[in-house]
Amino acid sequence: MTPYIISASRREDIPAFKSEWFLEKLKENKVVMSSSFTDYEISFEKLKLIVFWTKNPKPLMKYLNEIPYKYYFQFTLNDYPEYELNIPSLEERIKTFQELSHKIGKHKVIWRFDPIIVNQKLRSDEILSRIENIGDQLYPYTEKLVFSFVDPYIKLANQFNEIDNDTQIKIAKKLIEFNKKWNLKLGTCAEGLNLEGIEHNKCVDPELVTRICGKQKWITNTKDKTQRYLCGCIPSGDIGTFKSCEHKCVYCYAK
Repeated sequence: MTPYIISASRREDIPAFKSEWFLEKLKENKVVMSSSFTDYEISFEKLKLIVFWTKNPKPLMKYLNEIPYKYYFQFTLNDYPEYELNIPSLEERIKTFQELSHKIGKHKVIWRFDPIIVNQKLRSDEILSRIENIGDQLYPYTEKLVFSFVDPYIKLANQFNEIDNDTQIKIAKKLIEFNKKWNLKLGTCAEGLNLEGIEHNKCVDPELVTRICGKQKWITNTKDKTQRYLCGCIPSGDIGTFKSCEHKCVYCYAK
């Protein structure tokens, strides 16, 4: 496999926990991945851009000048002390977000509040208050907010129930109201919700890739067939490993 775009990673937080490993793999120009069936190689021979997915890019930030490729960050910045058990404080993560934005440009740091959780412990008004608090501090440092609603995976069903459509619409409309002061692009990640003012996001985004890399023949609008039905991302090669992230977030699908 020789992708033009690498995801690092939807499956684990490489910037937070494996920065040195990642730099070593860049030097080797490849990474060997293991699946349930076989080992396979992802070559960096054609690599043009890296999409980093992270809750804590701080450990990688000191190495950014050593990365010989273009990149941007999907930075998940939630406020769930109940469920995110091994991440820096909210204040520290907000500061890191602001520092990263200053360093690389705010269009390259996407704010994700992902997922939105509503249950008996966390009512929708409380979640909205937390999102507004973060947004009031981040909006000068990014151009987009991406959000999704928690999926009730079987192993998590006792704690995280599916959020009904009316509640989703209520939350989304409130985010549109908040956005009158933020003036961000709003997008949902792999959600069917249709509301004016909120787009169906492409997290691996051909428009942003073109903005960063310029118009290139290798940039496609083709959907990544390996992702969920409602995912709009274009193809990338993921170099992460499931069940290896040390954040220990209770709701995580990848643990």
